Amino acid sequence: MSPAVRLRLVLFASAIATLACDDDEPTSPPAVRSVMINAPRTAVELGDTLRLTATAMDARGRSIANAAIGWASLEPNIAEVDSNGLVKGVALGQARIVATADSRADTAVLMVVATPQAVVVEAPRNTLTLGDTATFSVSVVNASGHPVGDVAAEWSVSDTTVLRVDESGLVRAVGPGTASVVATVGDLSGSAEVTVRLREVPVPAGVEFVAVSVGHTHACALTQSGQAYCWGSNEYGQLGTGDLASQQTPAPVTGGHTFTLIDAGEQSTCALTVDSKAYCWGRNSYGAVGLGTTSPLFVSAPTLAAGGMSFVHTSG
Repeated sequence: MSPAVRLRLVLFASAIATLACDDDEPTSPPAVRSVMINAPRTAVELGDTLRLTATAMDARGRSIANAAIGWASLEPNIAEVDSNGLVKGVALGQARIVATADSRADTAVLMVVATPQAVVVEAPRNTLTLGDTATFSVSVVNASGHPVGDVAAEWSVSDTTVLRVDESGLVRAVGPGTASVVATVGDLSGSAEVTVRLREVPVPAGVEFVAVSVGHTHACALTQSGQAYCWGSNEYGQLGTGDLASQQTPAPVTGGHTFTLIDAGEQSTCALTVDSKAYCWGRNSYGAVGLGTTSPLFVSAPTLAAGGMSFVHTSG
């Protein structure tokens, strides 16, 4: 082998060795020059989560693979964030979420909101006894079930022969059966089903009723022999017992009349005798008792309706 060829081989081997040594030396990762947060949206629902990602970039704007990203919330009472960038809304408001890599950082501003999704009617109980009242409440919740805030609802019921409700959500059981209490807030509504049962009333020993009429705050019944009994509120004398004392159990109507029909109204009662005469008692507003006058205002005993007419039906 000529000296020239030998020299070229030595130089080639030296170059290969140099390259091999260079490959063994560790390569330093590029320096982070900026961080960019990627947010799919700028709002998160209260109680819900939102995944954020972040990219670390070098001086030429190229992403740096496997860069360590740190996460923090500047308002953790509004929104929390874990080490993987998962944000959770914990209270309504605005929160700043910061992503850091080395000494570089980026900030995303997120709103924690509560978008109305459903109306929830809360019933103190779902079974009422005839005459009972109960106050229902309402809340509007978002998709995560968190209350949106104070709301004003319009109340209604599906069957007014079973339930009545006022503007405050006070429900009154007025008839046996099942009905729904409905609350409407804007375009949303919710309901709760309520069953009304008849109230068992203890009756005097040996007394059996063949007809019952339920008024607003009182009720009346007839026995097989036509004797009338009433019970409940007697504020206006609507029980016909001769006084204004309310009764928790059936009390006999005074006067010794024999009735074939009885009807308890809102604040008065009327009944027909076997000879088709009408007797009324209770509140005499607008002459409701049939005396031909508005005085006295309260009539606590059955009083014959003026005019001497005969009737086939009556309503209190």
